[in-house]
Amino acid sequence: MGDIIAADQNARAQSDANCDAITPPCPKPPQSKVLSAYFAKKVVKDIKSGKKKIKQLSFEKINGALFGSKVWIVIDTIQLRGKNVTIEILGSKVSSFIALDEALPVTFGDVEVTKITVKTGEYSDKKEFVNAAQFMNQVIAEVDLKPKDKIKIKESGKKLHDSEDKKALLHLRITADGGTETEYCNEDQSLPESSNERSILLNIEKRHFELTACFCDRNFSLDELKTVVKNLRNEEKIKTTALFFSDNCPLPENDKTYERFLEELNAMLNKFGINTCIRKLHFIAQSYHESGRFGTTLEGASGDGYNPGAHREAVPHGH
Repeated sequence: MGDIIAADQNARAQSDANCDAITPPCPKPPQSKVLSAYFAKKVVKDIKSGKKKIKQLSFEKINGALFGSKVWIVIDTIQLRGKNVTIEILGSKVSSFIALDEALPVTFGDVEVTKITVKTGEYSDKKEFVNAAQFMNQVIAEVDLKPKDKIKIKESGKKLHDSEDKKALLHLRITADGGTETEYCNEDQSLPESSNERSILLNIEKRHFELTACFCDRNFSLDELKTVVKNLRNEEKIKTTALFFSDNCPLPENDKTYERFLEELNAMLNKFGINTCIRKLHFIAQSYHESGRFGTTLEGASGDGYNPGAHREAVPHGH
């Protein structure tokens, strides 16, 4: 009887060995990865689909923002759907505003934090967007680049405003649930291209994110003025960025430069106490409209509408 049992066991063992020889091993699941990350602005487009309008969501990469701005951090991943990812915004250069590798306090979900934790693929559940499914492998965090407390906002804003360059260079540190099973890509010349610890992204010269002081209590720079005009023109699909380009503009050519415009603009803002962001925003918006998109300094209307009797507000305003 014992010989029969032993023979049966040997036969079973041989059968298992043969099966192992002809059955391929189970493939390992793809390794989870953090591939890249960037700061972005949110773009929502209404698209016609038959008689209906549908919404399409995208995120457009940005390289900088004003202190206090709302931005989105977008991270591309593989095999991390449903797992938490932690983001830290760190200083890239020693300054009087932020130290090297110091975490920037920001507002996330109405709470002040230095670590932002988001679940991968959360935006794929936003069914109001027709393309929500494309975000299933992305981490997307909506962040206000300022502390929560009003006193801290004022103190931090002043600190950035008083710094040498009036800006801070920032990068990202990213870690995910899963420990060393996740592969992290790095953008830091002092580190290997990938590791199993964390991602350091945007920490290469000219890749840093620039956090700039707001416009309260300071003059515009030449580059800032050019950016304002460019963005205003882009919104209306006006291709030229030239100033006072209309045929009826009476200004001499040497007054149609950005340098001269900057000189006069800052002088007027200072003279009349237009010294906060909201005041400057209203002033520039109204000036842009009244001057034909900074196209001319000549009034196009005859002025008859402001004569007494022609407009009910003429007399009270001294016309």
